[in-house]
Amino acid sequence: MSNENLFRASLKNTNNEFIKFYDYAKFKNIRLIGSGTFGKVYYAVTESSGLDVVLKSFDNNNAAIVQEIIDELKLYKNISTHNNIIRFYGIATEEGVNDLKSFLVFEYADSGTLSAYLQINFYRLNLTHKLNLVQQLVDAIKFMHEKDIVHGNLNSDNILVHKNIIKISDVGLSGRFYKTSNMTNNLLKNLPYMDPKCLQSKYPYEISKKSDIYSLGILIWMISSGRPPFEAVDQISELVFNILSGVRESPIEGTPLAYITLYTDCWQDDPEKRPNIQEVSSLINYKILQQSGLFTNVKSYEFFKKIVEELCEMIIEEKMKGKTATMILDRMVQFFVEKRQRPENIIDWCLNNQINPIVQCILATCYYYGKWVTRDVQKVFEFSQKSVKGGFIESYNWLD
Repeated sequence: MSNENLFRASLKNTNNEFIKFYDYAKFKNIRLIGSGTFGKVYYAVTESSGLDVVLKSFDNNNAAIVQEIIDELKLYKNISTHNNIIRFYGIATEEGVNDLKSFLVFEYADSGTLSAYLQINFYRLNLTHKLNLVQQLVDAIKFMHEKDIVHGNLNSDNILVHKNIIKISDVGLSGRFYKTSNMTNNLLKNLPYMDPKCLQSKYPYEISKKSDIYSLGILIWMISSGRPPFEAVDQISELVFNILSGVRESPIEGTPLAYITLYTDCWQDDPEKRPNIQEVSSLINYKILQQSGLFTNVKSYEFFKKIVEELCEMIIEEKMKGKTATMILDRMVQFFVEKRQRPENIIDWCLNNQINPIVQCILATCYYYGKWVTRDVQKVFEFSQKSVKGGFIESYNWLD
């Protein structure tokens, strides 16, 4: 099968209506800026609109690579609308002498990688700026995890920055590559960000969301320090030994204790001891901002408390009218719209401030239906039990 037919046929087997096709000849100012997992990376400008883009080449001769590309495109269809995930624009093709060359067209990040951005701008960043970068990073990972997408290879080279906005790239593609290619040169250069379980196993380790959490912990430390992890270690064997021995980077002087606790929890050796992304998000939104004196940048405790108390009163009224849990959830959506509040922020606040057993019943309901949180049967049981013990016996028969 020709290169053109191989790639085109693969595209036809998936829903490609969201893919825009470009003529490579319609790009200008093309220049090589690096290399990616499967080929060279170029900067270019669209001739029609003057849009800055990145062109990623790949090998059309390799059926496995073509399939990886198709799989990545399927993921981008669901997530590239998020502001902190690099935008996928489409596919460009160029007629070669003997074949058809193909390129993935992505959003361009003007500040390059997170490493490059910190190297140039770190001295300008105060604690507010650093926390803002961390929060953007967490928001993007949370968005992916809630769609059951694991990145699998988060590191400072595929976290990009555009106009001071975090942009995660290589979603999904690098994750599968990471899983199936346990020890390659491409992975070794990003060793400090790898889940230690990948280094302990003789066989390819099945990466998970907790693998992303480990990488996130390293990245959060990096944002606080302005430098790459373990930069003084130049021997792979020494680095592997240190990581497997539990050695981690030291906290930077002046870092809030809650911030330090967050990234040290994330880089625990045991995946089960690492927080999930919802818990990370909650800590950033409230505890870290409170401790760092930046809580004035978000809604105050009393403001949230008042909204939650009103929410509890509304739920009791609806229950007395005979409404079911699913009907009450619909009413909660309307309530949040009326209050002009993001549901995720209110639920996060409830997780950190279980002010009464009704709040615990709300949390059990959210976890049962997977509404604004990831569905978790264990947490349903946990919060239901707390609610009943707190005196809200309606929790026994609350759920539909």
